[in-house]
Amino acid sequence: STKHTPYVTVGEDLVTIVVGQGAATNGSVGAVHPMVDGGPESIHYIEVVYAVDEDGKVLGMKRLSPSDAAPAMMTFKRPADGTVVTPYLYCNLHGWHQGVPVTVESASAGCAVAECVPGWDASTGLMVQDGSGTCPALVAEYIRRQSQLFGTTEPIDGTLEVNYKHAPFLFVNGTTATVVVGEGALPGVEEGLIHPMDGAKEIPHYIEAIFVENQDGEVVALRELSLLEASPATFVFAIPEGTTSLTPYEFCNQHGLYRGAPVAIEESQAGIGPMCFTRMCSRSTENAECVSIEAEIRRRQ
Repeated sequence: STKHTPYVTVGEDLVTIVVGQGAATNGSVGAVHPMVDGGPESIHYIEVVYAVDEDGKVLGMKRLSPSDAAPAMMTFKRPADGTVVTPYLYCNLHGWHQGVPVTVESASAGCAVAECVPGWDASTGLMVQDGSGTCPALVAEYIRRQSQLFGTTEPIDGTLEVNYKHAPFLFVNGTTATVVVGEGALPGVEEGLIHPMDGAKEIPHYIEAIFVENQDGEVVALRELSLLEASPATFVFAIPEGTTSLTPYEFCNQHGLYRGAPVAIEESQAGIGPMCFTRMCSRSTENAECVSIEAEIRRRQ
């Protein structure tokens, strides 16, 4: 399908990849792949666009959000003279697709997992957005994948002892909440299990995201984790204003969605708006993370 085909264009300084023949021809021929951030039944978007050279080295990579506008696209510096650039993408519904290789010239290459845009927090390397758009769309995708893996949209019960390695545990310190994955990551617990963060292995196994819902089922905090982070998977955030209860969730790339125990919140512990740490962001991310993301795409395919 040309709607799912990534197309390479070589500029003077940059290589651009767009998704869909319609995007490559400015709408004159073919369709543009949609970016739909609906619920679990309708979410449909391009998760990742990337390119490799003739040796399979990742030249550039971008993780996209369901709320990004169509067409899905990315840019990176032109690689060295004679480099063969092969574009790829991963669609959340229809999998892995390859485009036509293109030979380019000049300059140097790099790998950026996500573009830095307004809202990027340089101190943490995280994209910060409110909870009204991207975060609920990402949660809808985790629910869709849960249904695909297990035939149900219900999270696995992390309060059962048999699931403690995957369980998200939330605890509160003043106006700050912390979620850790695995009982052994809790303060004072010495012998409990901790979920691994093995994103660099040939078959990655890691926590993709941690998110938290309030008493009304609203996503008030979410963080996507890097494949190369150390365990335990952790998310620290300020408790949003008006919160009376917080329920933690995590999504494991291999074993799906888990829900932890709800925690009651006192009025004095809450104070700011919703938070969404949607993705790692760097202009010079190490190539190792891009390689790990590609390995995860291959596993899901």
